[in-house]
Amino acid sequence: MLAGAIGRLSVDASSQSRAGPAWSLRKLAALGVVALASTAIALAVWGVGAGAGAVAAVAQPAVDEITRYTSIGNDRVILLIPDDICPSEEVQQLLLHTATESLRYAEDFFGSYLSHAVVHLWLNAVDRPGAVTPPTGAFALATCRVTDVRGAVPQTPDEVRRYSFLMVHEYSHLVHMLHMRNTYPALAEGFASLAPEYARRDGLQRAGELREATAYDADDADDADDAQNDRWVLTPHITAAGALEAGILPPIRQVLTLVHGRLSWNQWMLYSVPTSLLGFIDEEYGRPTLTDIFRHCPENTGPIGQPAEAASAHRELFDTFERYTGVPMDELEAQWHRRLSELNVDSSSVAAVKLLKDLDRTEMTSLIWALGAGGKKLDPDFLQTFAELQDDIVRFGSLSVSVAASDSDTTADCAPLTEKSLSERIDRLVEWAHELWRKAYE
Repeated sequence: MLAGAIGRLSVDASSQSRAGPAWSLRKLAALGVVALASTAIALAVWGVGAGAGAVAAVAQPAVDEITRYTSIGNDRVILLIPDDICPSEEVQQLLLHTATESLRYAEDFFGSYLSHAVVHLWLNAVDRPGAVTPPTGAFALATCRVTDVRGAVPQTPDEVRRYSFLMVHEYSHLVHMLHMRNTYPALAEGFASLAPEYARRDGLQRAGELREATAYDADDADDADDAQNDRWVLTPHITAAGALEAGILPPIRQVLTLVHGRLSWNQWMLYSVPTSLLGFIDEEYGRPTLTDIFRHCPENTGPIGQPAEAASAHRELFDTFERYTGVPMDELEAQWHRRLSELNVDSSSVAAVKLLKDLDRTEMTSLIWALGAGGKKLDPDFLQTFAELQDDIVRFGSLSVSVAASDSDTTADCAPLTEKSLSERIDRLVEWAHELWRKAYE
């Protein structure tokens, strides 16, 4: 998924010289360890979602002294791939084509266009000694650079297809940076997460990928359901609607001022709930209104983490939404909530958002900090168990197309997923976390 607690890291890649629209493959000697690591940590706080930069610094893995890169590119995108994790030449060409199309989609979606080629760099940083946690995610810089720190390059056409949505997300960040460098995290992630949702609908539809709020036969639907029939439903709408019904959807002003935080539920909301709000504005008020907000939302000049109730610090942000939608914030919130309430999400979706929030009882991100401060590493089995449980909760509630499947009511080993079984697994994980907390201070 595009949501989650993404460890963030950035590096200054080699120069962006271009030889023309069709490059031949060539080998590049790359980036010594001292310059790479120091640049990465220094720039971590400047990227999109800077609140997680410190986590990335704690989890910064060691990098080989010399990494040799294969470079392939055109006049729009330059790919730099470590030789030892480089896919076949056929997949490289497909990856370049997909990256180019993903950039085109992001630019067309927002009606804004980059003047320089994007440099997309992969770091071969998997399972390096000294890492507190495995690196995850990708990171966009205002200098038209995207860095994937996971050390995993797509190796098959299907993996390339799935990776395209991350490309659309990160390239949307670059397009947004044409207009401002330091906007609110909720808007930065909301806009960047919205474009891939539409990309799935517009060009990469497959059976089961687009989650409808309800499944029914149109011939049997009543008048109320007819209004929803054949209407595409954003996956983040399901999360927001479930949170609304569960009574844990934040007020609209808090939604717009969400920041990266240490709790997994906060991160999940950051990537889902603002996306739902922006998707509603696109549906209700049209793409020109959405792109006006995209281009004119203000820089984040208020103190990081300042409560939304301190309206004066965020007045310009709220004024932007009121100016371009033409309605007061309270009315916009009421309209959005009415749209969500029309979705009739099932009970599993409502239960799933409650379970995701309950998962924060593990305090995993704070645990990582505590372990790192003592020079200790997080038990990889705990991390894997946490990730599997989170994915099962998401699958149970059909909250993300990245993990939803036709057999979404079972785990990989065919065990049934129920609210009770998932809640019991959370309880066991919390007990395990408490044990790790004790060891962190021994």
